[in-house]
Amino acid sequence: MRFAIALLSFFAAAMPAAAQLDAVPEEAKAAYRRGVTLERLDDREGANRQFQQACDAGDTRGCIALAHSLRIGDRVPQDFERAFALYEKACDMDNPAGCSGVAYMHNQGNGVDQDFDAALEAYKEACDLGEMSGCAGAGNILVAGQASTRNRTEGARLLRQACANEYDWACTRLRDLGQPRDLGQ
Repeated sequence: MRFAIALLSFFAAAMPAAAQLDAVPEEAKAAYRRGVTLERLDDREGANRQFQQACDAGDTRGCIALAHSLRIGDRVPQDFERAFALYEKACDMDNPAGCSGVAYMHNQGNGVDQDFDAALEAYKEACDLGEMSGCAGAGNILVAGQASTRNRTEGARLLRQACANEYDWACTRLRDLGQPRDLGQ
């Protein structure tokens, strides 16, 4: 449950790298900003229309925002399959939040079959793109032995990496495992 809460806070703050955002057309950025404004005004349907427009025009932040809304059913019908497709689209465009979303849905079995090997690969991709929730997720799967391979050493290393980068859930998980937060302890 704590992992799910950590992911929710991650998705709320997810943003692509500055260089990636620079390549996004202005109309896509504007649609995303309109979506954020409508969201703040509690107009979920209007916000989602704008997020869809942003996503269609190449702003992965719109894909992530819409996917999150559809995944949790935020005043709209829950649609795991569509949410997964949107996360996957963002991941294919190298958005680390998209890759973490793909991983989370594989991990939970929402909209797709539960597949810890697929979750591990997507979490690793997010981690490689600099997303600490991805490092923590991959580390947790490896430590728990949920995928076809178990590697507690590599899992603990990934959890330490996320913890060192202030991803608090990873620090808590290390403590729960009785592991030092860093190799120097």
